[in-house]
Amino acid sequence: MKRVLIFNLILFTGISTLSGNDTLNLSFNEIPELVKRSKLAQISEAQVNAQVGLYKQSRSVLFPQIAFSGNYMYSSYVQKFTQRMIVGFNPATGMPIFKEVPMEFGKHNTYSISIGLQYPLWTWGRFRFLAKAQQEQVHASEITSHQTIQNLIYSSQQVYLSLLTIQESQRLLDEIEHTLKKHYESTRERYENGLASELDLMQAEVNWRNILPQKAQLESQYQNLMNNLRNLIDLPDRPIKLVDTLNTELPGIPDTNQLFKQVENRPDLKSLEHQIQATEYLLKAAETEDKPIINIQAGYTIRNPIGFEQKWGKMGTVSLGFNFPIFDGFRTKGKVLQFASTLQSLRLLRDKTLEEARRKIRSLITNLQSIKTQIEARKYNLELAKRALQTAEKQYDMGLISELEYMNAANGYLQAKTQFLQAIADYQIQMLELKKTVEAGETTQGSVSIMSSTNQMSNPDMSSGTTQRTSEWEQSNQQ
Repeated sequence: MKRVLIFNLILFTGISTLSGNDTLNLSFNEIPELVKRSKLAQISEAQVNAQVGLYKQSRSVLFPQIAFSGNYMYSSYVQKFTQRMIVGFNPATGMPIFKEVPMEFGKHNTYSISIGLQYPLWTWGRFRFLAKAQQEQVHASEITSHQTIQNLIYSSQQVYLSLLTIQESQRLLDEIEHTLKKHYESTRERYENGLASELDLMQAEVNWRNILPQKAQLESQYQNLMNNLRNLIDLPDRPIKLVDTLNTELPGIPDTNQLFKQVENRPDLKSLEHQIQATEYLLKAAETEDKPIINIQAGYTIRNPIGFEQKWGKMGTVSLGFNFPIFDGFRTKGKVLQFASTLQSLRLLRDKTLEEARRKIRSLITNLQSIKTQIEARKYNLELAKRALQTAEKQYDMGLISELEYMNAANGYLQAKTQFLQAIADYQIQMLELKKTVEAGETTQGSVSIMSSTNQMSNPDMSSGTTQRTSEWEQSNQQ
């Protein structure tokens, strides 16, 4: 029978409230919602919106570009000249009769209203490929944003579990300190009554005072982790109380083969799939850059003056632009090579990421099995230490053993309990790490990206028939 992968959180949870002294009661189950409202999550969502904006820009060229404009111009100088015009013929001689007519080259005041349209008629699908590439990048950024939030949730939960462990260790250390201090005070009283040696007194004091630096170190670790948790989920700078407690019941270890299947749907792998698809579109777009393109431009204008006449007139224009890049210095071949190499790198990165994820799953499963063995051994040791303490209590009451022997038994029990709870916490943290590895993964640093500042695709300038660079890919940043 196959095991079903179920990740249980081994906690008794409470409800977050604010107490009368402004102490924030924080529970494990509230962390996902707090992460989603955090500034880090908002930054991740803003990066997605930026990619959506780039996609809208990239597809805008697929639509006709229409512009409306108005213009008024005043000229202080107007060139004047005289033109001889035939106004008739002499009946007697048949010779033309001329008349000099004064004329102006231009007018002092010029008015015009225009509407223009520009559109690339034929580009071999270049703009369509670029728009699809950016659309794939939007999908990749959405998945990466979700992955970032999930990683924040798991990291915050791991910190929370570590805080619970330290909190429990502090409580047990307080009990050990109380026991050792009680033993020291009893030994001092016996020393004053001549029933204990000076060596016994010094050993009792050393054992007690050795606990104090450990308590200070635990408190420092607790505060550092709490500040880390505050930074992750934007908790306020006021006292925080963890309302959960560790539970000793553990879930079973999931089946490795089932985890291997689930990890194939991990967000970072899905994001890489979209980046691969985007790079394929960019490669297709690059292959069209050395091919001829045709653009159309049309306009309709109402203006005054029209020609040499001071009156309102209309005119329309339609033009076709043709551009055939005969030789571009092998720039197109360079871009094709660039995107082909990037495509190969992304595919290799996807395979490597999957292999690393499976290796990490094996390692975590091995760790869980080892910790589980430790838990069973430490649980047995705890039971032995508990029975030893019960026996020591009876023998101490009967006067069969000394107080030092009784204190040693009590101290041994507390240490066995501390080691047992530490193993429980380690198991929970490793189980959470396994869940993170299977469902979220790590944000790859320094991965091959299709968003490079040097990846500029050429778009046609529809007003002149030449080409201009209008699409610039920027370096994408992954957490």
